[in-house]
Amino acid sequence: MTIFSLTTRSILALIPIGLAPTAQALTPLSEGELSSVAGQDGISLQGNITSPDIRSISWSADSSTVQANNMAIQNVDGSSPYSGDPFTLAMTIDAGTDGTNPLPFINADVTLPRFRLYTGDFIHSGIGSSNGQMALDSSLTFHYSGPLLADTTDSGLTSLALDMAPSTLFYRQGGSGSPEFGLNNLEVDFSVSNANLNADATGLILDAPRADVKLLADFTYDSDGSSPFAITAADRPTLTSGWAGGLENFRARLAGGGAWSGGDENNGNRSEGLNLALRWDFANDFQWVLGETDDPSQTPRLGTTILFDKWQSLDSTVSAFNFPNITLDPLAGGEAPAGLCWLGLSNTSGCSDGGTLVDVPLDSTGGLALLVRNGHLGAYSSGVTVRDDINGDGEYLNNGIAGDPGNDEVWTKNWGLIYTLGSVDGNIYLYPGGGNADTHLAGATLPGLRTDLVLKIQSRARDGGDMDNDGNTSEIVGPSLSSDDAYNQFTRGSHFMIADTDTNLAVGFHSVDLLLSANDLYISVLNSGLNLNTSEARIQFLGRFGGGPFPDLSSNPVKGLDINANLEFSQFDLNLNGSPSCASPPCPVYLRYAGDFSLTDLDSSLAHTQSSDDVIDDGTFISISEPGQPDVDLRLARITGDIAVRNGQLDLQSTADNSNGDPAKLLIQQELLFGATAGGAALEIGRLEFGNRNLGTMVIPSGQLRTRVGLTCQTTNGVCN
Repeated sequence: MTIFSLTTRSILALIPIGLAPTAQALTPLSEGELSSVAGQDGISLQGNITSPDIRSISWSADSSTVQANNMAIQNVDGSSPYSGDPFTLAMTIDAGTDGTNPLPFINADVTLPRFRLYTGDFIHSGIGSSNGQMALDSSLTFHYSGPLLADTTDSGLTSLALDMAPSTLFYRQGGSGSPEFGLNNLEVDFSVSNANLNADATGLILDAPRADVKLLADFTYDSDGSSPFAITAADRPTLTSGWAGGLENFRARLAGGGAWSGGDENNGNRSEGLNLALRWDFANDFQWVLGETDDPSQTPRLGTTILFDKWQSLDSTVSAFNFPNITLDPLAGGEAPAGLCWLGLSNTSGCSDGGTLVDVPLDSTGGLALLVRNGHLGAYSSGVTVRDDINGDGEYLNNGIAGDPGNDEVWTKNWGLIYTLGSVDGNIYLYPGGGNADTHLAGATLPGLRTDLVLKIQSRARDGGDMDNDGNTSEIVGPSLSSDDAYNQFTRGSHFMIADTDTNLAVGFHSVDLLLSANDLYISVLNSGLNLNTSEARIQFLGRFGGGPFPDLSSNPVKGLDINANLEFSQFDLNLNGSPSCASPPCPVYLRYAGDFSLTDLDSSLAHTQSSDDVIDDGTFISISEPGQPDVDLRLARITGDIAVRNGQLDLQSTADNSNGDPAKLLIQQELLFGATAGGAALEIGRLEFGNRNLGTMVIPSGQLRTRVGLTCQTTNGVCN
């Protein structure tokens, strides 16, 4: 298996200049001594490379079949983005032992000062188009100390750290002057200590009692491309998001082995490729960060930020995060696995374990496959911290009056945001080639990104990921609405709820099954924003709206309504953009969104029901029923017509943004247009049913609905309760 191959214009361009090696005989060294080695021990490499040009970096898997599974990155250029200085690399390596164990120890440090990495094109051989161009401005440090590869009897001998200083990543789908999407102030940190790095028959394994991670970025958008691969006032801020904190009981495994044939990923018949397994628990200091991006036009004021913290596991007997099979593989046509068995317990061939097959086959030209099986997320944040720079002085400071939103710039509440995922499976195929910016029609040679995808998130499934480490991957776990068993093994299911973690009560949708699927979904970077467009998509949602004691509703649940919504689209067009510039700063910072959607009755491998099925085809439908009685439902079936979303706005507003002095809040507002008002066909409900009896037809020729929802703390006399 060829993983990477490089060709260069001049091999001399890759040879460091000014090597200064010094070496001494190996002697027993402690880990502390290794970390303090200056330059008198080991080998020190330092070099400058002037504008290295790597013609291509390619990854070939199953190269004996066809060349179409050859991925490449072309025209790579590494240089300083600011001064034109040479690309600099510094590396030190020391070897010895720890003085106790006979294992050879390695102490290595690599430093790359500020640099730019530019990629001219991402291509897939045989498809004749490009995914676009990227540039990364960054600096990097890497440290490794420990045995080169320990065996399983050695514990706590390895430390590893990777740090990318605040960086900027740019992406565009055309040449200079094209619209650009950016990740500014990008921070990537990963470190472990007291860890083991092992290799065995299952792959390369990193185990650590704790890993500290940080992945944070400001999302920006330059709609006119007026500042190519540079952050200026033209790059409008949108939002800040990411994760930071500790991951406990961390394990990562990297192994060879790509896609498989049929529906069973454990059949041993894998192609060449890579697969990754990840497992951990969330430390109490872990945070999901969501907030306003700091806007230069509002300096020194800081953006308002929400920290979702105090993470807890639903079930302490299983790993909070467990994704045992994430596979990346460049495939030729015909090499992909079978589709997914929606509402089945597993993805067996022919869906013999229940469910119905939903599939978007890999294109005959091949593509890059991202495959996921048996993923699980079973943790939630039980606290919220809001940081609000009320006086705009560039600091988050409190005045000592707890809960006073008019003066207190940091306040915390015991609220839980719950989005657990029982079992996650996905087939995602990526291809180069974009859609036309005006017509959204496919363009064979236009740069861009196209994907076929089927993603299912279920509450009940077989434990293919062995969540509880008992060696049994065939047991059935999780709640299920279909068997009126929505509370059995509740802690293993998929739930989308909010909770008061002071009283341990929650409300929302639980025991959820969710299906997302699309054929030829174009992801385009346009002047109007980041655009997602397809002419064939399906979304289905099943769940129970209710509540009760949390984290386990089985003790005393409040049963509300069962919802089953199946939406099939002949047009799905969603546009996301940053906040607009304004003539008189400070300018507001928020996420804008708009969309055009045509509901229909699909007749393809994505559809809920096909014409060849010997059942009534409800097409797009929404069903509401009493808990556990799906046959006695109010159903809006065979829904067709057009819906548009205009002036959508997702805005995290600070106290300073609210003229009445209300505390910081999340504001969601939009306009919904129907039928002729949306510029399309009337919204028609072909069958209005109750208990499987047709009550008639409904038509909405046109209409408009404005919605505005604000989420904040409850207040008494202006003070958060």
